[in-house]
Amino acid sequence: MPIFADTHINIMTFTFFLAHPEKEASAILIGLRDGTKRKTISTGITINTRNWDKENKTIKRKSDDGVYIGKLANMEKIIGRLVKEADADSWGLAELYNQVGAAIGRDEKKEDESVYLLPFYRYWATTSFGRHNANRYTLLAYRKMAEFIGNRKVKFDDVDYKFFTSFLKWMKDDKGYNPNMQGSQTKHLKAVMNEAYKRKLHTNIEFKSFDKPSQKVDSVYLSMEEYDLLYNLDLTGTQEIARDLFLLGCYTALRVSDYSRLKPEDIRDGFLYVEQKKTKQNVVIPVHKRVKEIIEKYGGSPKLSEQKLNLHIKDICKMAGITELIGVRENGVYTYKEKCQLVSTHTARRSAATNMALNGTPLRDIMQITGHTSESNLLRYIRITNEQNARRLANNPFFL
Repeated sequence: MPIFADTHINIMTFTFFLAHPEKEASAILIGLRDGTKRKTISTGITINTRNWDKENKTIKRKSDDGVYIGKLANMEKIIGRLVKEADADSWGLAELYNQVGAAIGRDEKKEDESVYLLPFYRYWATTSFGRHNANRYTLLAYRKMAEFIGNRKVKFDDVDYKFFTSFLKWMKDDKGYNPNMQGSQTKHLKAVMNEAYKRKLHTNIEFKSFDKPSQKVDSVYLSMEEYDLLYNLDLTGTQEIARDLFLLGCYTALRVSDYSRLKPEDIRDGFLYVEQKKTKQNVVIPVHKRVKEIIEKYGGSPKLSEQKLNLHIKDICKMAGITELIGVRENGVYTYKEKCQLVSTHTARRSAATNMALNGTPLRDIMQITGHTSESNLLRYIRITNEQNARRLANNPFFL
């Protein structure tokens, strides 16, 4: 007998089925039946309909949604026990419905999860439908939206301009996210809404008018002299770890996902051999003496989360006197901020690429280290002012 086949106890029965088998994503519902009477309750699980085993009334084991099989199996045991108890104690269907709802934490009369934003947001973030194929960025976007929504029931139709402005205000005022982070979360929200729209889960097109906040920074990278300021700071504890980890990025041009997982065995004959986590490209980088020193000091990269590194590196840069005023354009308004406020984990990679360029390294050689596949992509990381460019060109034979 299949694990999720209908269970019969005299008249009372139950079964699992899809709310919308004709759509690409659907909630799994529980059908409770007493003769000709029937009640429906949601399991709270939404899956891709192609992963549903119609014959056995379950989720296909070898699928993206296979993680829910255990949860569904546990519900089957609970409901099976309650059906037996209902038969033994002569419950009515209403009583069985209430008991099942309380037992699985779903006491709504009927809840079609496919009309709600958050279940599909999670589905999008954990499957290949996320732009980055369910990596930490899509998962982080889901967690932020889940935190914002909380216990509210937000349907796709509720995602209007009022919802969007409220989300922006929460990110800015409550969480302190900068405009670029707000823009990133806006991009993810629009992608989720668009994917659901294409699947005909809603007809709400207000999301198409949501504009991404942005922050344009004229020039944010650390110079070699500023590297020295950081290196020479007398720090202890978490601040020391954060400084040392950041410097690994400054001297390797790696992404934080790569410079935070270096091991002593990655260094061979004076070179650092790394397979980039994002692109799977293998890069070979000359080892700066400070990189070797830091890896020997900790037995690999210092252990610190990206979130904590972002939190501490701004304070550390301020302590080092990296407080030059930098022009910033936020949503059309030009203002100035101290340079230390604009430093993040990614500044290390940008700084490395820029300093190599300023020291005359050909772009093609820098690309071999950063892993970029085109000069145009690399140039987005390089921050060279007009004056710096002119000084580099001053000794060019053309001007002599």
